[in-house]
Amino acid sequence: MPANRLGLRFFVDSNFIGDKATACDELRRLCNDGMIELVRTDVVDTELSDTKDPEKRARLLKESATYPELLGAFMVGDSRPSHWVIGNDDDKALFASAFKILFPRSDPADRTTGRARRKRRDAMQIAGAIRYGAVSNGGLITRDGDMLRRREALRDAFPSFWVFLPEEALTAALRLSTRYQARQNAKIGKPG
Repeated sequence: MPANRLGLRFFVDSNFIGDKATACDELRRLCNDGMIELVRTDVVDTELSDTKDPEKRARLLKESATYPELLGAFMVGDSRPSHWVIGNDDDKALFASAFKILFPRSDPADRTTGRARRKRRDAMQIAGAIRYGAVSNGGLITRDGDMLRRREALRDAFPSFWVFLPEEALTAALRLSTRYQARQNAKIGKPG
């Protein structure tokens, strides 16, 4: 069975992992059925590795490992060993732009608190998703309030970059799936 028949690639944020909401389960089903692609950037496991409870951390990392990991540009102090690629000036500019949009009054060099590290990782997640094509068919699925509040500004800066709640991503995928099924039925002469 061919993978990603709808041509939709969604990057999942760390909060998607372990989310048992119906929309998340349906997106996983669509992925398992080869209709869409769910992938993660290296930031997902970096964030999940900070989970305090060892059993929960192991469970989340095991689930995360079911999604292909695309490696982002190396960030000193933020990237996990062997889970990065050498970046260039474009990667640096992409991170800086994403950070400024998400946190206009914060310093991207600040690493003094857990909140400051999470801000950097949010910008890394956006930069990694854009680096690997989330500006075409798909986007980033998250429940992160900072990303959701700034999604219009992100789309203004990065045209066609979409930030979705899981429920919104599911709606978009189901809409395309209905059209796909109608085309498939038309090819074999079945009623729509």
